[in-house]
Amino acid sequence: MVQSLIVYSQLPPGCIAHLVQDEHSLPDLRPGEWAVVDTADKTARNGDVYLVQWQGGRRSICQARHHAPSSKAGALGWSLRVLRPGLVAGETGLPTEYLESKLVGAVIGVFLSKAPEPLRIEGRA
Repeated sequence: MVQSLIVYSQLPPGCIAHLVQDEHSLPDLRPGEWAVVDTADKTARNGDVYLVQWQGGRRSICQARHHAPSSKAGALGWSLRVLRPGLVAGETGLPTEYLESKLVGAVIGVFLSKAPEPLRIEGRA
């Protein structure tokens, strides 16, 4: 679960909007909402939420967790998992460099605009 998300009415500089298309980010982000992603922030931090790009190009929102050798994950390194409680999906035992190579950026908020204005959507100029 995410600590808190800032609600933005316009995208901050250096950020993109990612359309949430599934229920894997419930209850924090709902399908149809736009996650605000800071593409300059690709430093892994325990408990933070990121937009991750998997091999093949698919993107999803996941929380990063760091594990010590004695943890339940059973391996030193990082794990990525979806936000929805009770839904098991993700990867474990990831080295820091590999994890950070998969990060598109940190999820810092949700975009809710009242006025129609151009939106810098991921993958578009």
